[in-house]
Amino acid sequence: MKLTKHLLLIILLGSLTLNAQVADPVPDIQASDLTYTLEDFVTIPKSNNTTPRARINMLRELPDSSGRMFVNDLNGPGHIIDGETIHEYLDMKDVFPRFITSPGKGTGFGGVAFHPDFATNGLLYTSHTEWDGGGPTVDFSPEHHNGIALEGVITEWTATDPTANTFAGTRREVMRFSFPHSIHDLQDILFNPLATPDSSDYGNLYICVGEGGTMQWGFANNLQNPNTYMGTIFRVDPLGTNGRNGQYGVPTDNPFVGDSSLGLPEVWVSGFRNPHRLSWDLGGDHKALIGDIGELSIEEVNLVVPGGNYGWSEREGTFEFRGQNDRGRVYPLPANDSGYVYPVAQFDHEDGLAVICGFVYRGQALPELYGEFICGDIPGGRIFHAPIDSLIQGRQFPLKELQLVDANGNPTSLYRIVPGSRVDLRFGQTNDGEIFILTKADGKIRYLAHPQATSVRDRDMAETGTWVPNPTLGVIHFQANGVNTQGMEVDVVGLNGQLYMQEKGTELDLSALATGIYVLQWKNEAGQIGRQAIRKE
Repeated sequence: MKLTKHLLLIILLGSLTLNAQVADPVPDIQASDLTYTLEDFVTIPKSNNTTPRARINMLRELPDSSGRMFVNDLNGPGHIIDGETIHEYLDMKDVFPRFITSPGKGTGFGGVAFHPDFATNGLLYTSHTEWDGGGPTVDFSPEHHNGIALEGVITEWTATDPTANTFAGTRREVMRFSFPHSIHDLQDILFNPLATPDSSDYGNLYICVGEGGTMQWGFANNLQNPNTYMGTIFRVDPLGTNGRNGQYGVPTDNPFVGDSSLGLPEVWVSGFRNPHRLSWDLGGDHKALIGDIGELSIEEVNLVVPGGNYGWSEREGTFEFRGQNDRGRVYPLPANDSGYVYPVAQFDHEDGLAVICGFVYRGQALPELYGEFICGDIPGGRIFHAPIDSLIQGRQFPLKELQLVDANGNPTSLYRIVPGSRVDLRFGQTNDGEIFILTKADGKIRYLAHPQATSVRDRDMAETGTWVPNPTLGVIHFQANGVNTQGMEVDVVGLNGQLYMQEKGTELDLSALATGIYVLQWKNEAGQIGRQAIRKE
């Protein structure tokens, strides 16, 4: 059969289109109409003599109704924040003689997860890295490599007293992984915060496993391979015994149980480069989200599809990836594309170099942010958001960038605030949906707050009065500079939206309240505004 010149031209143009590099894969992220200031919460104690002072990596509230929060430092310490007091709970370098914090940006004390029954059973789980060789038997090793750089370890700890702020108890090893290079090893570990005791997911531990640099160093045959653990998220029962080493269990409803041709039975989802963080929406449809750090072009936000293959190293974002030798370029998807799950939001390296997955805001302090998914760029510190209801599988929704201002209302950014060339942004969330901002470069934990003034009337009032001392041990005063305080009424509201006090006048005694952050909502004929205050011991 002869092809006409016209048909040949169509085929040729189609081939050129599919083989043309995509120069600007994703439109630039636009500015949001939401503007906030950043308020300091705590600074984690210095753990080495160089910058960063404390390499804080995750923040989790304990599931015991105490309000305590745990933050881990990659250098080894793990701290409990109890009100405004910071306690060292444990230190990995004092426990594990083979513990390492270099090379790589993610080595060290990587993560912590508290069992949902921690209040009664005292169980928590950690991940950390050790140098290779000379230790316990490794449970998961790559099929293809030219050497092993380090090992990642999951440990179970049993606290004798779950209410204590310093650990005492026992520990045991759950599983151990080998990684061929010092990047992209064990990442987030956590339990599903939505799982109830009658749910099949209750007590299952999720472990985000990076691909260990295997693509970057020429061993892509470890990927898109049903025998691989790299670039996956495990779902295991840490109290079970039917796993490969007898120290954990495999849930029977995992997607690949019974069919080894599709994947390991421990695997929940696969096809990632560096599934850095996993989170669940505490409200709405309870979507689960994964942030996957890309190679040289695309950063991804994904919705979880159990058993889904997210494409790495054949795909990056909604594009075809053709290998490290192609310098990370991306191309349009082939016409016969099928079998992969694609992100619901993405950005290219003109807007950021490494995505950090955050959380859906379900707190009370910032009502206009309610239902917004928060994520960002790790090195640059930009904070992005999108309505969670608009993140739908099969579509890509554009992110917007939250705007930050300083105390004087001038535009600012984390990159300006945090010293050094990298912000190293992370997010934490309380059990009632408030979000904290962690910056590994300076060891600080902050939170978003409304700017000092939202209208001319509010601005006049804000500029002429403030609450002191803040933080306070109990009694806090309104310090007026010319503003008429007659008839002032004050509501004291928790970050969970609960009303704790209603008073009149310029002096409050908060000593009966638990330590924590409160919003003082005050008003009179001069105006009205809310201010966050910290009650400390």
